[in-house]
Amino acid sequence: MSRRPAAGAPVTRSGRLARPTRANTAACPVGTAIVMDAITSTAVAVSRGAVPAGDGVRLLSEALREISEAAAGKAQQAPPELPDDETLKPVTEAVRALLGVSGTGQRLTANG
Repeated sequence: MSRRPAAGAPVTRSGRLARPTRANTAACPVGTAIVMDAITSTAVAVSRGAVPAGDGVRLLSEALREISEAAAGKAQQAPPELPDDETLKPVTEAVRALLGVSGTGQRLTANG
């Protein structure tokens, strides 16, 4: 009879995939959906006249690329730079939350 791990404890796999699997594995698709919702609402705001400042969109694109690379197994050196722009704030906070579950060591939420 096998024993189940305690709630919240990491589950490990043997062999080539011997790295911890935590609840954050399931949180990544949810975090991605939250980012997509934030992008959609920001796109609607921009279509109605809101203007993102500076290079915020580029910074968010780079952050999402780094999250994708981390999901593929590439180690991240440092958290990516994120914009400080009111128009992009919903996307920035959703990306920040996704960074929290992508292995950067940050544990941030969409609420701050």
